[in-house]
Amino acid sequence: MKPVERILVVVDRAMHETPALQRGIELARSANARLHLCLCDHDALIDASADLIPPQQAQQLKAHFIERRRGWLEQTARRLIAQGLNVHIDSRWAPTLHEALIDRALDLRPDLVIKDVGKDSTPALSPADWKLLRFCPAPLMLVRSPSTLLPRRILAAVDTTQRSSQLNDSIVAMAQQLGLYANATIDLAHVFTLRPVDDDVPPGLRDLHEDLRRNDHDTFLEFASRHSIAADQQFLPDGDPAQSIAALTALLRTDLLVLGSLHRNSADRLFLGTTAEAMISCTTCDILLLRAPRHTTKLAEVFDLEGLHRRQSLLQRSLVPVEI
Repeated sequence: MKPVERILVVVDRAMHETPALQRGIELARSANARLHLCLCDHDALIDASADLIPPQQAQQLKAHFIERRRGWLEQTARRLIAQGLNVHIDSRWAPTLHEALIDRALDLRPDLVIKDVGKDSTPALSPADWKLLRFCPAPLMLVRSPSTLLPRRILAAVDTTQRSSQLNDSIVAMAQQLGLYANATIDLAHVFTLRPVDDDVPPGLRDLHEDLRRNDHDTFLEFASRHSIAADQQFLPDGDPAQSIAALTALLRTDLLVLGSLHRNSADRLFLGTTAEAMISCTTCDILLLRAPRHTTKLAEVFDLEGLHRRQSLLQRSLVPVEI
């Protein structure tokens, strides 16, 4: 299992110590990982007045705005460094949150990005959350729970019909790695998606259905055994994947659902997938989304990544991030 060495926490723009920040701190402490705190914010009024005041004055207003946030980050970092943590900070002028975070993640290449769900204390996923779920180039944990504790029960949701998929292995490896840091129980689930056959179907179709179910079951058991998942922590429900996983997380009182995103649907859902999106919408626990192989390559097909980096660099001109 690959250790978690770099954690990027998206800090609340209100400069509060939120559950995501606390989760990042505790994970960094357990994993002995570098903790990167990134606060992205901007003032729309300053942007709107840019054409009405001299450019230098607008730049000074931006610098003052970001400096206040940088000061809070510095104070937080010093306290954590005094506790023995390896902390780095980054404050950014960011009119578009997901673009700023994509650029930062591509540069830093964190093993994990952690962010609170929603906006302004709203529990539902915000538009920025959905964009990050689609485009963030690193594993993304969205924290929904108000608890600051590390997860105690983690559910890894896999699709073992994808026999050659590296994604399944990555999902379980990440769940087990986090389980080591948090001393958590790891459950494994795969949903058998074929609908039950009706009583009046021909015997041949019934036999085919049973063969498919048996093959699905055997493949799942082999996968679970290969990853040393105990029998009482293996779950193979039937039905709709999203509804089945949501019901299972409620039954098990799952704290964190680890799932993956495959690129196999229409262009507007290329980077998330309908199944992953439905699971996220149906569940209420914290989620950790992992990427399919070659996600960054596909990201470059949609974004001009060099242009994005240039735009972000221009936005940060005279607002150079301070590291401690």
